[in-house]
Amino acid sequence: DVLDLLDHLVARNLVVVEEQDGAARYRLLGSIRQYAQEKLVDAGEVVVFRRRHLEFFAEVVRRAERSLTGPDQAAWLTRLALEYDNIRAALDWAGSGAAGSGLLLEMAGCLWRFWLVRGPWREGRAWIARGLDVDGEVAPASVRAKALAASGGLAIEQGDLAAAQPFLDESLAIWQQLGDMAGTAHVLNHLGTLAMARFEYDASRALLRDALEMRRAINEERGVAVSLRNLGLLAALQRDLQTARTLYEEALPLARRLGEKRVSATITQALALVVFEDGDVEGARRLAEEGLAIDKELGNRQGIAEHLTVLAGVARAQGDGDGAASMFSEALGIWKGLAARDAEARAYTTLGDMAHARHDYEMARTYLSAALAAWRALGDDAAVARILNLAGWAAAMQGDLGRARSLLEEALTVAARVGDEGQRSATLHSLGEVARLQGDLTEARALFEESLDLAQASGWRTVLWWPVHSLGALARTEGKLDEARERLGEAIALSPKLARGPRLSDCLEDLAGVCFDEGDARRAALLLGAADALRRSGATPVPPALRGGVDALADSVRRVLGAEAFDEQWAAGQSLSPESAVEIALERP
Repeated sequence: DVLDLLDHLVARNLVVVEEQDGAARYRLLGSIRQYAQEKLVDAGEVVVFRRRHLEFFAEVVRRAERSLTGPDQAAWLTRLALEYDNIRAALDWAGSGAAGSGLLLEMAGCLWRFWLVRGPWREGRAWIARGLDVDGEVAPASVRAKALAASGGLAIEQGDLAAAQPFLDESLAIWQQLGDMAGTAHVLNHLGTLAMARFEYDASRALLRDALEMRRAINEERGVAVSLRNLGLLAALQRDLQTARTLYEEALPLARRLGEKRVSATITQALALVVFEDGDVEGARRLAEEGLAIDKELGNRQGIAEHLTVLAGVARAQGDGDGAASMFSEALGIWKGLAARDAEARAYTTLGDMAHARHDYEMARTYLSAALAAWRALGDDAAVARILNLAGWAAAMQGDLGRARSLLEEALTVAARVGDEGQRSATLHSLGEVARLQGDLTEARALFEESLDLAQASGWRTVLWWPVHSLGALARTEGKLDEARERLGEAIALSPKLARGPRLSDCLEDLAGVCFDEGDARRAALLLGAADALRRSGATPVPPALRGGVDALADSVRRVLGAEAFDEQWAAGQSLSPESAVEIALERP
């Protein structure tokens, strides 16, 4: 039989046998393969055998597509990787005029998730493009729609946003004409992701919600998990971290129950960033390590790079600079291999955000400078505006006010050009803080009020806290203590519950100043102690530019109370819960 024949050929060194993943695989030596091909040509049987080869691997690819989601995806990703030389040969033959099969576009559409996970994305897009050229006019509408969506999805991953749009638009039109809700929802999800990448928040939310509604209507649970995750990513982009966490925590158990390993890993990465910002560095590490293990099992190079980037930020926060540098270097190497245009920019942005959250402004400026250069090279003005604001804020918090103003003024111009009102509001607030630190209280008030107006008009509730808080702090500086207390109380009410520690510390320190100015030094010391405890628990120290003001207030309170009484009140404040500290802070004198 065939096995006996193969054993005979192996014994004569005409065939090589190798064990891969517990299975025996046979291959001809190069010279033997060339000779066999020549004999096949001489016999006039090339077309027959290539056709059989194509049909066999077309069926392998069809079966694989059905299992590239769900609990068997790791095994099928491995099998496709082992067979990839055969699959390439089949694709090439399917695209030749001699084949006349119409199978190239179908196979390419089936393989897109393999390319998404294993890469290379560029090769996947090239095969789909060839399929559209060869089979586009003869393929069934559903096959064309699937391939168009695949091409658009891979283009998004590569950061080629302009190329993605026409593919997705055409795919959507076909699915809608066919009345296929699953296909329509799939493309709406891609379009929502595309709009998110362009910082088109409202359009993205509408598209993603439509996709979620359709997926729930047809009980497509995997799609529901994906849509919930993407809505969470959008919420996180708009700094609504509590909503993001809620969505992730709804999506993750669903993905786990379905055995959707890749989807689960993408959620652990996103959730790790949220819990990191909430001060749970160890929780972020656990989630990122869980996702990294999954992605290594799947061979998901993109996911490995994303989790390594998060773990690099965690290592930096835990004082392991060498480990952080090593992991980030590995991540960048993977990104370059995938040829993702915006991956380096996004990776540096992630690390800049993480350093920012820990008040590690020196490192944040380093990462954000690299991110800014990368986004500028890509010509992505919306991202440039966001990074300029973050970099400007980091410079301001380090006391580098001239550089901060330069960055923020450019950020304001760019945000206005792209029509991002939420980003304009955030940048106006940052500029107001620079003016306040420079002693120009009139300019500061005007900027804070404009920031507040824009935040209210844009619907960005998550940025309301900043100008409201700053107006309260400014009112205290101006001696308007009633206004200060009212604004600071409003800021506490507006402050999101997640990642609240640093914001609450700011408010408590400012309210301590209000109490002291009202003559209540004991309550001021209590609140300063409570604020310090919050900062220590979250490892978010007072920024250098504000340190002098907080220290001066503490010194003034200590002089009034005396060292012993001050220390007693400070210690009492350290033991207060955040809720109790707020209640005490907002009590009228």
